[in-house]
Amino acid sequence: MISQADEPADSATVAKVDPAVAKNIRLNLWNAVSEIADLDLQTAVWGKVDNAHCTYSEFIECYFDCMVYDVDTAIDANLISAPEGNAIRALHEALDSYETPTGDPYDEKAILSDPKWRAITVTAEAARQALLDLVNFDEADALKKAGADVANYGGEG
Repeated sequence: MISQADEPADSATVAKVDPAVAKNIRLNLWNAVSEIADLDLQTAVWGKVDNAHCTYSEFIECYFDCMVYDVDTAIDANLISAPEGNAIRALHEALDSYETPTGDPYDEKAILSDPKWRAITVTAEAARQALLDLVNFDEADALKKAGADVANYGGEG
């Protein structure tokens, strides 16, 4: 199981994040959600593309690098809005509790064929769609572009 932190931060002591930093973190979070939602991308690149980012572990790390806190603390720190938190809550919990079928995070073949992982990709797609419904025009455009960038990531190392 990959977890965002050993102990959740106390939301009362978390400093508010600068809006410019939060915007960058949110864009990275949206990209991570898009990658997790895209089973075709995972099948195309995990273990096949000579790029360190093209593994299950890297996809999950990217998500948790953005979500350094649990969802509620991320909201309190102004990393994400409450509606965005609600949009990703199920995905966050699923990722936090997911264990690879063989216990090996580099056994991409087993992960890709795991029904639990496939369910997570469906949950991620629902989160991605919910995020699209919540953001303003410019942010939606950036999120759609992030999804397109992910879709075109395939063969480059």
